[in-house]
Amino acid sequence: MNNLNNHQLVLLTLLVSFVTSIATGIFTVTLIDQAPPSVTNTINRVVERTVETVIPTTQETIVRERVVVDKGGDLIVAAVEKASPALVRTYSVSEIVEGEIIPKERSTGFFINDQGLFVSFMGAPEEDLFVISDGGEYFLEHLGTSEGLGLSLFALEKDEDGNTPKLTLPSLALAKSDVQVGQTAIVLNSGTVAVSFVSGLVKDEERDPYYRLYLDESDNLVGAPVINVEENVIGILQAGGELVTAETIARFITATTAPEEANADSSSQIDA
Repeated sequence: MNNLNNHQLVLLTLLVSFVTSIATGIFTVTLIDQAPPSVTNTINRVVERTVETVIPTTQETIVRERVVVDKGGDLIVAAVEKASPALVRTYSVSEIVEGEIIPKERSTGFFINDQGLFVSFMGAPEEDLFVISDGGEYFLEHLGTSEGLGLSLFALEKDEDGNTPKLTLPSLALAKSDVQVGQTAIVLNSGTVAVSFVSGLVKDEERDPYYRLYLDESDNLVGAPVINVEENVIGILQAGGELVTAETIARFITATTAPEEANADSSSQIDA
């Protein structure tokens, strides 16, 4: 041993380790073969459990689908069902036969409140107009007309006691919020409905800006009220899809029903 150099000592160590490992393996196998079955079963279970604990490197991706229900169509249907009865026809007296009035259809419009104020897309009437409710005729008092807007304002004539008749006809409230580009617009016409949207704000140097609806045949719907999905009037349709907004209608009503206050406001604004 003393005569061996370092390289030879390393090779001798590797040889002894190799022989020792082979002998240990042979000895272990011999013992297992001679061991009772209970010992071998335990060893096998340990090996099996060790193999089962291997964790996969990839995980399964679970895809869950969620159905989103678009209720926009339901809102439109509900708005049309509630608002359509508020569209009222006006009539004039064609003739009277044996004390019975023969009506002649003139225009359509809607009540804006339960106080009997009635708005119609028409010029100044040349004859008395009335509406029919519960089989009876109720005449309208003409309060004023805006030739520029093509709108006329009426009020139910009061009875002999000075009271406004209470009709079963529903009313349509004017929307308080501003018109928004892209919002749903429902056009109510006699017997028909058109669903559109506000397509844009048109700016013209010769006139004030105005909103327009996206409609292919808007001229057939001129004078029809336009409502939103909350059943409030956002305007009245004019030729070319132009919209007379609820704000403009409200200003016209205020100027017509309270002209002195409106003139005072205008004068104060001019003085300012």
